[in-house]
Amino acid sequence: MKILIAGDSWGCGEWNIDPTKGCNHKGLEQYLKDDKHDVKNISYGGLSFYGILEELNYENEKYDYVFVFVTDANRGIEPNKFWIKNYTYEDYQFRWDTNVKSFVESLDILDIGPVFLLGGLTKCYDRHVENTKIKIAIPSIFELIIPGSKHYDMCFQDYLFKLDENNVPKEMVTNIWQQMKIFDELFKNTIMYPDGNHPNREGHYKIYQVLKDKYLHA
Repeated sequence: MKILIAGDSWGCGEWNIDPTKGCNHKGLEQYLKDDKHDVKNISYGGLSFYGILEELNYENEKYDYVFVFVTDANRGIEPNKFWIKNYTYEDYQFRWDTNVKSFVESLDILDIGPVFLLGGLTKCYDRHVENTKIKIAIPSIFELIIPGSKHYDMCFQDYLFKLDENNVPKEMVTNIWQQMKIFDELFKNTIMYPDGNHPNREGHYKIYQVLKDKYLHA
């Protein structure tokens, strides 16, 4: 099979505890290559939805499968524009979902082969892919590799340094810290070691097994 992998740092594999040394193991890419698939990986650390789409737009070939690691839907918002006075938790959730849907709609117009989502820092729901050709292969990698885990609603960690609790409703602040607590617990799991930010090779093997069983079996 001819396979394309796209995404942020999660798509790169198991990271060294020193990020300047890159990955210790290529993760999903390596497992697919070990199965003799023709694999190209255009994942890069720190990519936003816009960055992932930009890399995909460079592709002028067609693939049998395109697997996309879905990153933090908030990533890429300018810090000075992230927090909006009097926004409720539901307002931020609406913006989050809108960003995911816009990303999926942009994926849907690509002519590179069937696209399958792998829910990374963003969990994927059926509502995100309605009226598109895009499929969800794994709704939540966290829930796959950490059985019984609770997935958070949204990521806020990149913007906490700009949070002014005086301009944010008290209930909103409480919800933010609840989300951060869930996030912190997930990243303490040993399957996120050695660096504590990305699934390791064991986690990637579980991703690979799901994709193989669903789509790549003989």
